Amino acid sequence: MVTIVDYKKYQRENGETFYALEVQGGIESVKSKETEKTIRNINKLTKTRNGV
Repeated sequence: MVTIVDYKKYQRENGETFYALEVQGGIESVKSKETEKTIRNINKLTKTRNGV
């Protein structure tokens, strides 16, 4: 599942406005191949959409 955690409004040099969404997934457990320790990750992504 993905959750929208934030959004930001930006303006280009030409005055055009666009928005960026920040989405976050759940916690993921990954085992390190080198140390064999379990690492927990939270993935985030910022996605932009023009003309909104």
